[in-house]
Amino acid sequence: MIEYLTYNKKSTERKKLVMDIYSFVDYFIIIAGGYLIYLTIQMRRTGEIRQNGLLSKGIDLNKAPDPAGFIRVMTPWYFSFGTAIIVCGILSVYINRFGGPQVIAVASYMVMFVFVVVFAYISVKAQNKYLKR
Repeated sequence: MIEYLTYNKKSTERKKLVMDIYSFVDYFIIIAGGYLIYLTIQMRRTGEIRQNGLLSKGIDLNKAPDPAGFIRVMTPWYFSFGTAIIVCGILSVYINRFGGPQVIAVASYMVMFVFVVVFAYISVKAQNKYLKR
């Protein structure tokens, strides 16, 4: 009986540690989404694209043929992607912190993965069209 209680205590501690790690990742995801929205607002306001944003390494902004076109096309995508990441992160934090079906948290990660793939595809196409010669 004592071994059974000890095992359950360790199991509970392990689950708590795993949830704390997930929460850390979720908070990081929320911060990354907020930073992306910040970059979007700065890009739209100043008309300049920051190299350390989400650009490929081979992009030379000094030789870019149409940075204004890139900003015009990608601003709604950057903003939407940042918002989607924040929503998925908040949903996962809520489920991990207050309980709820883990299926929803896993589904939010899957949705976020789909967003990442679609966003990467659109971003690369826009970079090739507006920023590369």
